Amino acid sequence: MREVEESSGTTAMSAVLQRWWLREASACSDASIVVIADLITSLLGGIAIFAVLGHMSLELQVPIEEVAKAGQGLAFVIYPEALTTFWCPQLWSFIFFFMLYLLGIDSEFPLLQTTLTVLSDTFPVLRKYRSITAFIACSTCFVIGLSCVTQGGQYVLNLLDTYCAGVSALFIAMCEVMALMWLYGVRRFSNDIKFMLGKTPPWIFRFSWTFLSPLILCVLVVYGLVMAAPVMYNNVEPYPAWANRLGWFFASLSMIQIPLWAAVALFRARKNIRSAFEPTDTWGPAEKKLLQEYRATVANSKDRTCNVALRTVSANGTAA
Repeated sequence: MREVEESSGTTAMSAVLQRWWLREASACSDASIVVIADLITSLLGGIAIFAVLGHMSLELQVPIEEVAKAGQGLAFVIYPEALTTFWCPQLWSFIFFFMLYLLGIDSEFPLLQTTLTVLSDTFPVLRKYRSITAFIACSTCFVIGLSCVTQGGQYVLNLLDTYCAGVSALFIAMCEVMALMWLYGVRRFSNDIKFMLGKTPPWIFRFSWTFLSPLILCVLVVYGLVMAAPVMYNNVEPYPAWANRLGWFFASLSMIQIPLWAAVALFRARKNIRSAFEPTDTWGPAEKKLLQEYRATVANSKDRTCNVALRTVSANGTAA
C-alpha cells in the first residue's frame, strides 16, 4: 500500500489534478487502471530485483543482505547487473537508463503543475504570468537540486529520500482521508460522487475510505515513527547526528502544516466553531447552472443523503 500510495502521487494531489484536466474521461475506470497498473508494476519490479539479488548472492557466495544496497542502488546496480546477461547488454542498458530519465521527467510534470496550480489559485495575479512563474519554479528547483549532483550528492539525496518521502507522506495521506471521510462526511462525499457520475460508490469503497484506509495509514505512520532509526548510507555508513536532526526538521516542516492551518481555521471561526468544519459558501461546481442544482440538492436534504440526478458537463463547459 505504501509503494502504491507514494508512486501514484495521491498525497501530493498530482493524480487528482491531472484527472481534473481530463473532464470527459471516466474517473472511476481511470483511477482503477492507474492503481492496478501501479500495483502490478511494483510487484513485477520487486520480483525482478530479488531474483537478481538471489543470483548475485549465489555467484558471490555472500548473504543477500550484504548484496542489497538500499535506495538508489537497487535501480543503478541490480538492474544493470541483470542486463549484462542479455544479448547486446549495451543496447538494453541504454534503453533502461533512458527509461529512467523519461520516468524522472514524466514525474516532474504533474508535481510542477500541482505547485503552479496552488500558487495561481492562492495568488490569482500569477495566472497572467504563468510562463514566468513556471520558469522561476523550475529554476529554483534546479538550483536546489544541484546539491544532489555534487561529490556528496548521494548523501543529500539519501537523506531527503529517507525523511521527506517517508513517514511525512503517509501522515499527510492519513490526515487527508480522515478529514474527508470523518469531517466532510462519507455520505456527503458519496452524494457528491453521485451528483457527478450518476451512481453511488459501492459499499466496499465507502467502508475502505471510512475505516480500512485510515486504520492502515495510522498503523504505518505509528510503525514508521516507532521503528525510526538514524539514517545510514548503504546500510553501512551512519550519518552525523546533526544530519538526522535536519532530516526530521524537513519531515516535520510538511507535517506541521496540517495542524497549524487547522488551528488558524478554528481561530478565525472561534465565534462559531462548527462553521470551521463546514464547506464554504463558494463550495461546489464551477459551472453556475450546476452550482445552483448542487446547492438545491443539498438544501433539500437535511442529512445530505438525498438522491441526486445525473449531471454531465460537455466539452464547452455547458450543463447537459
